[in-house]
Amino acid sequence: MKFEVKEINKITRELKVKVTPEELTGIEQKILRNFQKFAEIPGFRKGRVPLGMVKNRYSADIQKEIVEEAISQFYQEAMEKSGIPAISAGKVSNLQFEDVKGGLSFDVEVEVEPEIELKKYKGLEIDKEKMTVTVQMLADVKQNLLENYATVKEEDEVREGYYVTFEAQLLGEGNVPVIGRKFEDITVPAGAGEFDKEVENQLTGMKVGEKKIVEKQSPAPEEGAAPVSERMEITVKRVEAREYPELNDDFVKSLGEEGLETVEQLEEKIQKNLEQDLEYRTDQMLRGRVIDALLKENPFDVPNSMVDHYLEHIIEDIKRKSKGERIDEDYLRQTYRPQAIHNIRWFMLKRKIAEAESIDVALSEVHETIDKFTLEDSQKEQLKNNQNTVDRIRDELLEQKVLDFLLKEAKITEIEPTETAAS
Repeated sequence: MKFEVKEINKITRELKVKVTPEELTGIEQKILRNFQKFAEIPGFRKGRVPLGMVKNRYSADIQKEIVEEAISQFYQEAMEKSGIPAISAGKVSNLQFEDVKGGLSFDVEVEVEPEIELKKYKGLEIDKEKMTVTVQMLADVKQNLLENYATVKEEDEVREGYYVTFEAQLLGEGNVPVIGRKFEDITVPAGAGEFDKEVENQLTGMKVGEKKIVEKQSPAPEEGAAPVSERMEITVKRVEAREYPELNDDFVKSLGEEGLETVEQLEEKIQKNLEQDLEYRTDQMLRGRVIDALLKENPFDVPNSMVDHYLEHIIEDIKRKSKGERIDEDYLRQTYRPQAIHNIRWFMLKRKIAEAESIDVALSEVHETIDKFTLEDSQKEQLKNNQNTVDRIRDELLEQKVLDFLLKEAKITEIEPTETAAS
């Protein structure tokens, strides 16, 4: 057998394999004898039919098995001798074979992990929003707290300020329901505009169980065009009047939380919790941005086989959570493909940076992490002896270390928060 390796691109190699007639003869003899064991030709006992007659009688089947056996055997041999670090099964093409005397040749295309050359990972330029707790944030948390302790009384008719739960079905021409545009169990304070101010205003006076078609005007899609009129069928399901407790020291004491006796102490705690939440959100955004910047500065192609394998895991996970419901696998593959490529590239770059900067995670660090879990000692020991768990935690800790390193080396500029980041 002879072979040569051709580099198609950075993630694809092509093996051109040629098998000699002599090598095929050995395969042919083995296959002939296998056919001879089961050949049945009148005048001969089973297993005693001459090889020449076997070859003539079963010629097409024998040729097919010769090709299959030769490809399997010499593909593996060529892969081992070539040293190609394939990450997927090869695709055979350009098969050339007429008979054993003419030999056999075929091409195999395989994917390999890309050889990543780190271009820039230090000094990445990252924006960081200045996140501060606003008066509105404090007010929202206090209002949510009061709503949890509100006294609820069911009412028959919608009035402004009452909480109304309804369904809204978008209607098309002829008031035909638009499939997929039904909003169920919406609960809003009537007239507050949380769903749609124009729609909510038309709910006033509706009774529980009543249906009504309401209209709303949307802005013109382009200059010079007429406004868009939409119709919805509203079904009122429930109406509630809510009476909120007064936010005073007595209310704070009733919460029964240690160290909280006054409104001032409650506000201090809310302030602290919001600050911690903003700090966490800012850190998460910063880490996401440093990854995005890293990928932008270090582009490389990801083998399709790696992406497909990743997508299979996502789909299997969705199948488990869907509890037997039918899912559109093609749609999911298309939807999650960008995420799969992003995550694979980050995984490979993370590993490369860890290697370049000698960043590692010792087994003792993994055990220390497990020891912090709120579990029985026996359960912790089980986790420490579970290699899959150890590998997963080690990878998580490695990711934290690499991200900490990248952020330490990055050029971070503080900017005013965007509306999305601030909310």
